[in-house]
Amino acid sequence: MRSLTIYVARSSPPRMFAVVGVAAVSAGLVATGLLVPLALLGASLFLLAFVASSPAVRAGAAARRVERAREARRRARERQFAPGSPAHDGLIGLTRLLDEITAHDPWCAERMELEDLLDRHVALTIAHEQSLHAIRIADRVQLERTRDSLRGDPMAHPRRVELCERRLRCLAECEVRAERLADELAMVADLLRLIAQRIACADAALLDDTIDRRLAQLDDEDLAHRELVD
Repeated sequence: MRSLTIYVARSSPPRMFAVVGVAAVSAGLVATGLLVPLALLGASLFLLAFVASSPAVRAGAAARRVERAREARRRARERQFAPGSPAHDGLIGLTRLLDEITAHDPWCAERMELEDLLDRHVALTIAHEQSLHAIRIADRVQLERTRDSLRGDPMAHPRRVELCERRLRCLAECEVRAERLADELAMVADLLRLIAQRIACADAALLDDTIDRRLAQLDDEDLAHRELVD
């Protein structure tokens, strides 16, 4: 740039004007080359912001977020049980029922809070399995035999008899709890099946109304035709 200034200063006026003109054109081309990409970038950002702010795009993004949350919730439920176990297979079957209900009537699935119902099913299943495990580790017959034997032994420590009786009472409570949990699990499954059945079943009243309306139209046409002939 300094050499160009010196050269312009030492040149004759016509040559000086030519050099200045070339320099101005070169600067304009450089500025234009920078402004065009910046302008395109600004237009692209504006277009992206405009599209992202449209109601359809926002609704689509919200729907995708809901779907991702639902899938994450489903995976979290399935991770509670070993693949192939009865509890896992039962959960998969109920999840398929929920998918059918959601596909036919998403508002019904949301209104009835069926995702929460499946969460409840998982919690009940875990509690039921824990109760069954507590029952399995307690042998009622052996506990009763041990208790009776200790009662007849004057040398036995009283605490042993008490502990046997406590274990028997705990076993009875676990059995009652397991039965209650099994009943509630069955009710959850039956409720989901009932909702799926109601949605899958065709509305007979709507079908009858459709046929009756068309038959009435045919009767009106026949009557009008007879009146024209007469």
